[in-house]
Amino acid sequence: MYVIPKRNTMRTNFAVAGTMVLALAALAGCKLHIAPEVYLSDLRVAAVDDESGLTTSTRISVQIPSSDECAKYRTEISKVVHGMFPEYAIAGCRSEGFESFLDIDAMIPLVNTKMEWDDSRALLGILSLQDNGDISVGMLLNTHRYDVLSKRMKDEFFQDLDLTDSRIRLIVNNDARRTKHFIVEGVFLNGDRPVLKAAKFPIKRRQKVEITLSNVAASSLARHGEVPVIRVLY
Repeated sequence: MYVIPKRNTMRTNFAVAGTMVLALAALAGCKLHIAPEVYLSDLRVAAVDDESGLTTSTRISVQIPSSDECAKYRTEISKVVHGMFPEYAIAGCRSEGFESFLDIDAMIPLVNTKMEWDDSRALLGILSLQDNGDISVGMLLNTHRYDVLSKRMKDEFFQDLDLTDSRIRLIVNNDARRTKHFIVEGVFLNGDRPVLKAAKFPIKRRQKVEITLSNVAASSLARHGEVPVIRVLY
């Protein structure tokens, strides 16, 4: 009598699960964490000077398949981001939980007019405007360049960029001589403190505050190319 051998169900289940994970990873978007760092003195100058030419630094973290082959991905990401920033340098690779990222340090413009922003031809920028004696600050995204960058990522890694699942922060340093106050809403403050309604907070001299955009704000930035972040009171 011929007996049909039993299948190794445990091995089969692992194989199926592994295939599903790979399939989901292919379908998921590639994260692009963004963290510009600005100083109040620069924001004030940029708000009043149409041709200040000021820039500020930002850390950009691009999700990659693995940090174990950093040299390989450095070359590939360099090709992907070429021409997106006035200046940039690859900082290295790292792991964050089960995800891997390649970090880029770049310079981005501080502007107060659309003409100045268009002339910069940068992927990212900071908008600083006079607002009844205060300074309103927002983040800018060149949506055309973002689409180009996303296409390059898809050609190289088979994944589109996804800002809605990314972490977008603005780090504001108080380099003034005294404590300043600011207003934010619909953001996370200093990591995990949710601020739903508009509220005022202090930022002491020589201290900094970290503002993380919500998913809705990140989606708006990706769609419209601009999102308000903070109002600094003077």
